[in-house]
Amino acid sequence: MRETAPEIVEQVELLDKYENVEKFGSGMISYAFRITYRSLDRTLTSNEIDNIHKKLEEATKKNYEATVR
Repeated sequence: MRETAPEIVEQVELLDKYENVEKFGSGMISYAFRITYRSLDRTLTSNEIDNIHKKLEEATKKNYEATVR
């Protein structure tokens, strides 16, 4: 995930891993992440964060065949 915006994505932390065959189906796992965005030289705008977050979602879908919910 950091590779998508290495100058702004400071930290990616796995918060939760949840498996429920009845809810998600066999082999499906739900993950929750916390992403910390930071710039050392300026204030980030909401628009910048939204665009980076969308890129992270697309990379996650493509690289891991994930469904973002």
